[in-house]
Amino acid sequence: MRGRPVALTLALLACAGMTACSSTPSAVPTTGSGGSGGSGPLGSPTTSVTPAPTPTPMTGDQIYALERTGVVRVQATTCDGSGSGSGYFISDRMVVTAAHVVEGATAVSLRGDHGVVRGTIVGLDKAKDVALVRAEPDSQGSINNGFVFTFAPVPAKVGTELHVLGYPLGHQLSMSSGTVTSTDARIDVEDRSIAGVLQLDAASVPGNSGGPVVDRFGQVIGSVEAAAVSAQRDSLGQPIYIPQPGINYAVPSSIVAPAVWSWKADPRPIPFATCAAPSEPPVVTVKSSHVEAPILGRMFEAYFGAMVAEDYESAWQLLSPAAHTQAGGYDAFTSLYAGTTFATVVFEKALMTDVLTDTADVSYRLTKGSACRVHHVKYTLRLDAGHWRIEGWTDIDKAKACT
Repeated sequence: MRGRPVALTLALLACAGMTACSSTPSAVPTTGSGGSGGSGPLGSPTTSVTPAPTPTPMTGDQIYALERTGVVRVQATTCDGSGSGSGYFISDRMVVTAAHVVEGATAVSLRGDHGVVRGTIVGLDKAKDVALVRAEPDSQGSINNGFVFTFAPVPAKVGTELHVLGYPLGHQLSMSSGTVTSTDARIDVEDRSIAGVLQLDAASVPGNSGGPVVDRFGQVIGSVEAAAVSAQRDSLGQPIYIPQPGINYAVPSSIVAPAVWSWKADPRPIPFATCAAPSEPPVVTVKSSHVEAPILGRMFEAYFGAMVAEDYESAWQLLSPAAHTQAGGYDAFTSLYAGTTFATVVFEKALMTDVLTDTADVSYRLTKGSACRVHHVKYTLRLDAGHWRIEGWTDIDKAKACT
């Protein structure tokens, strides 16, 4: 984004590294009751002719309270790093998101109010920028799903009131409101053009990609696609996205619904991408079976890799402000670890605490001079602007002499 003060960007929050098409789907029937997917041309396929009940308008706070559990943060780990967007349930296991959120993923997780589970991509159309991800049961057999969204039975019009739900900038779930300002916009993003998209004046930023845009009845009229932003960088070189009011886009339900209902009727898992073997052996051994162990392992690899290389500045960037305070400041941090050697680092297990927080158990050998001790530490990890960072740590048990 450098050199272009204002740009059109996909509303995907991408994290490069760890510093801090399917065929065109067939149409669906245009008559009948929508069941769990709405009614009419945008609803789920059905042969019933029972009229759907007239929906009741809701206020923004009512929509947020009712539907928030059906919106999830979609995390995709890739060979080059990671990215996150948003998604929404259209059945007890199927989550709609944007294709660019999960394309090229080596692993996908779905994280929301009810927990975190693995995801399997069962449909993806890059040209339309639509994807469908199936939530897989956790170790207890739960899918941790929430509210199930329906598609609006008729397309949105200019002036339609709307609400955008999602995880902007990788932060906690939020909602913005506005109206449809155009229904026939054409946008060029990366290597493709999409015609007939909705233009919105509601705020959407990276991290909102794939999230639902709903009308005042709480029915989906589109999925967040792209936003106009001013891109800058902070003192650490991390991107800062400043939204440009009134210029945001969504793929309309007239494009999204036929694709996802076709994939839902005939889900075909798409293999995850595979990465070349690293040129050097990893510093961290990942034993955790946690759903997000791949991305958490990346963060620990970056942190302990920096410590092994005595690149304390890079390691410091992976600590949150709270962790900076716990460490006593940068000088105290570097003084404590200067001249030490980390070895046999094992990421043992992790546990989700809340939507933005995990804990992780890690063991390692720390040698300074002739002294070697084995440490067993519980780290608190927190999502910060889409990046996992170390929030704090406590000893699980007292450090022991190496044997």
